[in-house]
Amino acid sequence: LDGSLVVLAPAALIAVLGFVMSINIALNAQDAIVAQVQQTTDVMSAPPVMKVSTPKEGECRGLCSSQDQDLEGLRNVMGRFARDK
Repeated sequence: LDGSLVVLAPAALIAVLGFVMSINIALNAQDAIVAQVQQTTDVMSAPPVMKVSTPKEGECRGLCSSQDQDLEGLRNVMGRFARDK
């Protein structure tokens, strides 16, 4: 007998037994796995809870701005980067 076969045979036997045992454990724990997957699915499928707010009179909702103020602000910022002539 070759020396490598003496090492390979027990390693292969342990690997096969480990694989069989892991399948056995997975089948016995199927209820716990299914329950966890079901719980995760229930949480993921529920719609998100969102806070709904209604704007008050004269209050802006969404994108609100004054173009003139924005352009002036942009002009000031760009003016800081401009080189003096």
